Amino acid sequence: MTKKQNPMKDFITRLKRLDTKLAKVAPYWWDNSLASSSGATQQAILSISKSLNLDIKSVLDPDAELKFKDVSACYRKAGNKAVNDLLAATGLVHSVSKTAEKIVLNDYVHFSAPSVIREQILASGYSCVNLYSLAEYCWSKGVPVLFLPDLPTSKKMDAVVQEVNGRPVIAITKKQKHESALLFLLAHEMGHVFSGHLDSGQAIIDESINENDEIDQQEMEANSFALALLTGDEGTRFTSRTRLTGEALAQAAKLKGEERHIDPGHIALNWGYTTGSWGVANKALNLLYPELTWQDDLKKLFLSNIDELEVGDDELDFLFNLMNIEG
Repeated sequence: MTKKQNPMKDFITRLKRLDTKLAKVAPYWWDNSLASSSGATQQAILSISKSLNLDIKSVLDPDAELKFKDVSACYRKAGNKAVNDLLAATGLVHSVSKTAEKIVLNDYVHFSAPSVIREQILASGYSCVNLYSLAEYCWSKGVPVLFLPDLPTSKKMDAVVQEVNGRPVIAITKKQKHESALLFLLAHEMGHVFSGHLDSGQAIIDESINENDEIDQQEMEANSFALALLTGDEGTRFTSRTRLTGEALAQAAKLKGEERHIDPGHIALNWGYTTGSWGVANKALNLLYPELTWQDDLKKLFLSNIDELEVGDDELDFLFNLMNIEG
């Protein structure tokens, strides 16, 4: 008696060797009752392979180890082991970045200097440069901003910026409760774009981003851009002469934010970087932002800046699932 073949099950087993969490990826229309249909199974496998940026030759050879297509990527703060760990996340982000490039409505316009962007955002009625206003600016310049906190991979980076067909696409993959914790990441990726760090077709993979890091010239330039954009001065550092409680920091950050038109959450985190008092900074964030509506706001911003008819259902559904958007 021969064992009954199940191509989808075999394919999932091969996927798990790349990353155990990749087994969760499947087209929206797939269920196990379709496993007996060779046509449906083949279509599902090809759809998954495209979504994961898999090398098609390795996919079609059932005896081969699955491989990702090569992505021209520059890994920041990642040793050889970390680079290998990030291949699955890199492939996923590369795939959805290509989708985003197809569906964005506005033509790409290069970013202005940080002081100009800051002036424009404040002049448009915002009290400070916050995450929503910065994402809105990016979309207005034809630069998609994707928030992908739940990538189905074991390891992931903080953020990625990739050049796709002449257009930068920014993806924030770090999972955070408060929007202010992602604000510097987005501004940092914008700094890579403005400073001309991206080569044609290249992705810059920022494994971890710290506004105090001085790892190389490009990271320093991206950090300087971000601080100038968020605070008006690339050398901004917040500290205190005495030890602060979360309540005191929240109050001080709110007052200083109103005075200098800076996001209070950024002030709290900047102070946390400077003093090393992360517990106090996080408590201040919880006090400053008791309501968490920012993710829903950013999803609405995304939907208002895309044309869903520009790509197929499988491709769009995959992106929507990664962004936790109901289709």
